[in-house]
Amino acid sequence: MSATSQGGGAPPLVSIGLPVYNGGRYLAASLSSLCAQSFRDIEIIISDNASTDGSAELCRDFAARDPRVRYSRLPENIGGVANHNRVFELATGEFFMWASADDLWQPGYVERCVAELRRHADVVLVYAINGRIDDEGRPCEPIAPGPPLDGDDVRERFARLTDIYRAIEPFYGLARRAVLLRSARMKRHPGFDRILLAEIGLHGKLRQIPEPLYCRRIHGQQSIHAFPSLRSRYGWINPGRSQRFLWPHLEYARQFTAAALRSAPGPRARLGCLWHMLRWCRWHHRELWADLRGVDPA
Repeated sequence: MSATSQGGGAPPLVSIGLPVYNGGRYLAASLSSLCAQSFRDIEIIISDNASTDGSAELCRDFAARDPRVRYSRLPENIGGVANHNRVFELATGEFFMWASADDLWQPGYVERCVAELRRHADVVLVYAINGRIDDEGRPCEPIAPGPPLDGDDVRERFARLTDIYRAIEPFYGLARRAVLLRSARMKRHPGFDRILLAEIGLHGKLRQIPEPLYCRRIHGQQSIHAFPSLRSRYGWINPGRSQRFLWPHLEYARQFTAAALRSAPGPRARLGCLWHMLRWCRWHHRELWADLRGVDPA
């Protein structure tokens, strides 16, 4: 594994974790985008999930040219969620963000996020409006930003984070690593991002920068397109095992409830979050019933 830019001194302020599996087509552009950040005190941690394309050679080349890049390769594919957890476990910075191997960031993205976290002590994660590009880098029609997540009412934040399906918007934001350490590791569940964000929101506010500083690439090889249903996505999470995933929506309910019991700040907030989960189960009764019948909801 390549050394960081600190050469054994103080750890970098920002750690960027990039899990990758066969990311060769877009990986170079993504790494170039991260290395070009105006905020220089970073480490870029790449965990290669036993790629079979040219990803390993490309990553080694970046690590040789930029000492802030740390590259390691797994001997076998451990699944997408486990690899996301691994890059976090290797991080040393005060702030941490996950990075996708096919997306792009404006040069000032990290700098702006750090400034917001330093300015607002009650904010635990900062993210930007997502722009969208296609497989050739052409702009796509943007999606409307999700609801604000920086209100004072922790129960409202929890409700919004358990209800929205565009969890990808804040998931790739910059977070306080100490808060992530207090949260449960990501579960082997297709909605791992939503489950983690719901718990992060119990620790503090998520603040949005109202500018498209982050570009999400939309293409057919993404897991959400290759595995369109929650059940089918289990193959991306647990490669080589049964493609069957039992009760994904019931598992949502269980994990959201566990997060509320574990991390809600005080009895009143905890009770409010649990009351929301009762309503959540009522609103999602069709999906929960489909789980029990062993089918995907229509």
